[in-house]
Amino acid sequence: MEAVAKFVWIIEAFRRAVAACGHRGAFGPPDNGLTQAIHARLGRLAARFSALVAKFQSGTLTPPRNHPRPARKDRPPLPRPILPRRFGFVAAGGYEISGYASHLTRFLAQPETETIIAADPRFGRVLRPLCHMLGIAAPACIRLPARPRKPRPRPPAPPEPEETIVWFHSPGPKVARTCWMPPKSRRHGRAPPSH
Repeated sequence: MEAVAKFVWIIEAFRRAVAACGHRGAFGPPDNGLTQAIHARLGRLAARFSALVAKFQSGTLTPPRNHPRPARKDRPPLPRPILPRRFGFVAAGGYEISGYASHLTRFLAQPETETIIAADPRFGRVLRPLCHMLGIAAPACIRLPARPRKPRPRPPAPPEPEETIVWFHSPGPKVARTCWMPPKSRRHGRAPPSH
């Protein structure tokens, strides 16, 4: 249970830091409910992780179900504020929150923790949103495979230009022109040019 105690200590430290930063307005006005939603989300993730680890260590962890759990119809779901989807949006609230990210990173990198979280895919469902909220790279054992990108439709090829015939007119042969000297040149004793 040492892993559970360490994880719970880290999450409780995160929750205290979120409450302190939210009181200063790091997540908007204090009355918008976002700080309380983040605080509750961290608590639910910690409780799910602790329950899974307890069942894993006691040998009572059943295989995950392939079909989704049907929704309960006896009570309507409670309205909750929509949390931002930006990577690391909780850690951006203040240095108190981002300072505990190294503790969680070291905890997830321990061999004992990697053995536990790699044993069941439900650990990944708990830790992936937590790492996303706090701006931490998820361990390789719980990362989801990259989704294949849809091929982009290629633009249609431009139509080929039609063949155009261009006629070039070649100039005719150059004609030599003679220069006739005016009679004034004869007064100076110059003879007119011979042609």
